[in-house]
Order: sequence, then structure tokens, then C-alpha cells
Amino acid sequence: MTLTANFRSQQGVVDWVNDTFNHIMPSEENIAKGAVAYSSSVAVHEMLSAQAVQIHPSFARNDGEEAIQVL
Repeated sequence: MTLTANFRSQQGVVDWVNDTFNHIMPSEENIAKGAVAYSSSVAVHEMLSAQAVQIHPSFARNDGEEAIQVL
């Protein structure tokens, strides 16, 4: 049995993860290659009004600069 309900994240995050990882991970498992198929989730919590996912790429080697960027 595969758990499909996501109790931790709101719908916006779950939708982003489902869409992103569905393209990144293999569609079929392959034990010999260590491939694990992605299994999508269904959000239990409604979507919030704020942007669910923000990406802050950082190429700086200074951890302090990276921390300031994501505040």
C-alpha cells in the first residue's frame, strides 16, 4: 500500500512537488539501478493565498549572504 495523503504541506506545495518530481524521477522502479518511481500525493490542507514555493538560487560561497537572501 502506498500512502497518498500529504498531511504536512498545503496544496500549493504538494502540487509543485507532484509536477516537479514527476518529471525528475523515473516512471518505473529498477532495483538494479537504484531507481525509485515517484508516487504523487494528494494534499489534505487547502492551498494558501501566498506563493507556495519560492526558489532562491545562490552561487555565493558565503553562508551569511545566502541566509540574508531567504529571509
